[in-house]
Amino acid sequence: MSGVKRVFVEKKKPFAVNAKELLEEIGGYLGIKTITDVRVLIRYDIENLSEETYKKALTTVFSEPPVDDVYEGTFPAGKDDFVFSVEYLPGQFPHKHHLPVAQKKQ
Repeated sequence: MSGVKRVFVEKKKPFAVNAKELLEEIGGYLGIKTITDVRVLIRYDIENLSEETYKKALTTVFSEPPVDDVYEGTFPAGKDDFVFSVEYLPGQFPHKHHLPVAQKKQ
């Protein structure tokens, strides 16, 4: 067993419904028209699993390979992207950490 591993899971573009809705809300409710794209990633911190179980869980528990992209450790983001995290308070459900990534017009 090894230390904590961080995994990010993101819906592939055709399946990224939450990201599309968030982009529409940013433009519609907040009136921010300079945001051109939004990505939503779910962060998992995983510990106390053997390497074999961890590898299997990546594609059976934490993601659905046909619709999700999985990033181990970190995820790709542009140098001009805004990245922030939304985290539930202890005791709230679910225990996922969503990381929206917004891209602005140049």
